[in-house]
This record gives sequence, C-alpha cells and structure tokens, in this order.
Amino acid sequence: MRKPRKPRKAYEKRVDLAPCRRLLRFIRWMTPALSAEDMLRMLPEADTWSTREWAKQTRLLEQALGGEQTRTLTELVPYFVIGWGRKSGRWARDLLEGRRYSNEPVWLQKRPPTIRDLCRLANDLRRTLDILIREGEWVTFGDIADEIDGRIVKTFHWVGSRGSARNSGFMEVIKDNDFRAYCFWLLARLLDGGHGWRVSECDQCQGFFLKTRRDPPGRPSRFCGEQCRRDWHNPRRPKKGNL
Repeated sequence: MRKPRKPRKAYEKRVDLAPCRRLLRFIRWMTPALSAEDMLRMLPEADTWSTREWAKQTRLLEQALGGEQTRTLTELVPYFVIGWGRKSGRWARDLLEGRRYSNEPVWLQKRPPTIRDLCRLANDLRRTLDILIREGEWVTFGDIADEIDGRIVKTFHWVGSRGSARNSGFMEVIKDNDFRAYCFWLLARLLDGGHGWRVSECDQCQGFFLKTRRDPPGRPSRFCGEQCRRDWHNPRRPKKGNL
C-alpha cells in the first residue's frame, strides 16, 4: 500500500542576519580603549580563526594602520560594521593599497567619528536592546522611531542596462551617510521583520546575541556561543573525588 505523502512545510524565507550580527559585535567590543584586536573581533568570521590566522590578520591590520593607529581605527569602525571588507583580507588589502574607503565617507551625525561618540552610540544601543528584552517590542519601537525619523529616504536605483527595469526599484538610503541612523535602522528592520524575539543576552558574558531558533519549552537559549556555554558549566560541574 502506498504511503500517504507528507504534508508540505510552510515556506520560510531565509533571513540574512549578518548585518545585525556585525552590529551586536560592535556593541560588545566598542570600548574607550579600542585596540586592533577589538576591531578584528567585530568581524563575524573572527570566531572561526585559528591562532595562526589571528596572528596573520593582526599583523596585516597593524601594518596597514602604520603609526596613527588610534585615529585610523576610529575611522574604520563604521566600515567594519556596515560590511566593508566582509571578504577576509579585503579590508587589509584596500588599506595597504591606499584605498581607505570603498564607498562614500560614513559620518557620525555629520562629522567624522570619534572614540567618545562611538562609545556613546554603543551605550545607547545597549540601552535600547535592554529595553527590548525587558519590556518588549512596543516600548522599543518609540525609541527607535525617534532615532531614524527623517533620516531614512527612498531612492530609485537601476541595475543592469538603462532601458530595463527588471531588477530595479526603490531602496532605502541613510541620509547624510549617518552611522548612528544606520545602526538604529538595522534594529527597525529586525523588528519590522518579526525577529525581535531573536535578541537575547548571554548569561556568561552579558553580551547580546541573536537566537537561531525559538526557545523550546523549558530550554531557553542562554549563551552566545559554545565557549561561553563551557565557561558557565565547567565551574559548576562536580570535580572527581568530590561526589
């Protein structure tokens, strides 16, 4: 007897969470004592690097920065967050060849970013995410709306030949290339897509992360990664001879 066909699962559109993951890494690693290592940790692929790869990437960055590391690091932060250099080594190659910016300059409220302003932005984003987790999306919407109101514009863009509009359409553009507006716009897109539930706080490092699935009953997602999971549980496991 022929088995009945299994019902088809509802189609789920794949969501690109990479931009928001870069944003959360900026929130975590942006400090007044910004270092080359902190910058590299803002890249999602850094979690997969071996010790040898870390040494290589650090050497490339330090070589590219030259003698003015603090100033240049500050200028690079927005580009790392928006995805410039998402292919490993591209940022280093562009810097070494003198191409500091692959697009138009990114500003922070109409002026070049400073350590102080970037730290203030990271703190404001942390407060917003904390409100999202503690009080819910509806409370957060108001704060985000205040940050992006009047700073997002729609423009028509062409792809391919001028006479064909098959792959063309309207896209949202950040007014004045403002990095602060971009960060809050990413959060607005996350909530608008119904993914606010993904934002959580790690029990071990207190860093924010995005869940990959909804929590099953009684098993909440508590850690941002396997390292934090081990660091949390290992000290709490009984030692041999102490049973």
